[in-house]
Amino acid sequence: MSSSPAIPMSDKVNSETVRHVAHLARIQVADGEVEAIAHQLSKVLGFVAVLDELDTSHVEPTESTIAPLSALRADLPQTSWSSENALKNASDSHDGFIRVPKVLDQGDA
Repeated sequence: MSSSPAIPMSDKVNSETVRHVAHLARIQVADGEVEAIAHQLSKVLGFVAVLDELDTSHVEPTESTIAPLSALRADLPQTSWSSENALKNASDSHDGFIRVPKVLDQGDA
């Protein structure tokens, strides 16, 4: 079993960073979990740093062997329901539009 790579102190994730990222991701993190998450994220960044050091100059670029199915599809609107049918099934509508609950806070991001 190999040991975790050393992470310079400047690359360690602190509790302030965890709280900031949680805020941006709109997730709640309990105060008791912040330090554990900071430690785990620091380890992940340490592994990424190790990968960053690999010499890949001799590796040929590759691409997916599975052709994308939708890449050549015509970008045409395809309506399966009329507006009337869609609005008939909506629980709340106004002036021809379906109303939905607000999901994003427009405050500081």
